[in-house]
Amino acid sequence: MRALTIEGSNPHRRTSPLSLSERVEASCVIAREKIEIGDYAAGCSAIQAWWTPGEWPRTYGLSNRAAAELLLTAGTLSGWVASSRQILGGQKPAEAL
Repeated sequence: MRALTIEGSNPHRRTSPLSLSERVEASCVIAREKIEIGDYAAGCSAIQAWWTPGEWPRTYGLSNRAAAELLLTAGTLSGWVASSRQILGGQKPAEAL
């Protein structure tokens, strides 16, 4: 497993012991927890590095499991966001995922 470099406002670089796929899976768990309490904006924020509503999730470089988790989570969020407010295309983007 390789470490990922995380850059923030701190000028010193930190590394994460998690692989990219593990980060995606952990973010999906957080997003699903937010979905359960109805905080869809926070759910979207949890996976925003890999998905923007209305777009296809970015799965390049992910394990099959992580890609599947991301697609499932993004599709679930897309459906909830579409049903809770009017968005362009309605639930069609969610159905495509």
